[in-house]
Amino acid sequence: MDTPSAALDRLRREKADNPRPPNRTPERLHLKEIATEPLVFQVRAAGLDMERVEEIAGDLSAPDLDDPIHVWWGGKGWIVIDGHHRLAAHRLAQERGGEVRKVAVKAHPTMPLEEALGAASLLNAREKVTITREERGNAAWRLVCCGTGSIKDC
Repeated sequence: MDTPSAALDRLRREKADNPRPPNRTPERLHLKEIATEPLVFQVRAAGLDMERVEEIAGDLSAPDLDDPIHVWWGGKGWIVIDGHHRLAAHRLAQERGGEVRKVAVKAHPTMPLEEALGAASLLNAREKVTITREERGNAAWRLVCCGTGSIKDC
């Protein structure tokens, strides 16, 4: 089983082994092209709130589904840094409807890993699912331990 530290080390190696992103910076990606690394980029300790995922997926015209999912080039592919609930909602809607989906993304192809960690914390500040003070503090300490950012940055 992976730990947050092991997952972070693995991502560092993968990015170092293949730092060049694809030639095109995508604006839309198929769901199968988007990976998740919750041990690294999911700020909430509890992970996904399935009630929130159901709420988003329940209305395909919901504004939340139009918001781009922020993805980072991790060396092997695109990884969510913000938008875990929206991604899960798209996957659920695809599963229910059977259609192959492409979703809007905001790609960060050259962003360093440490900066992507900080972006995950900052971008989550606007999310409707509550982030506790403890979760925000843990995310900040993660940045400090990586040698980037500070507690007040989160």
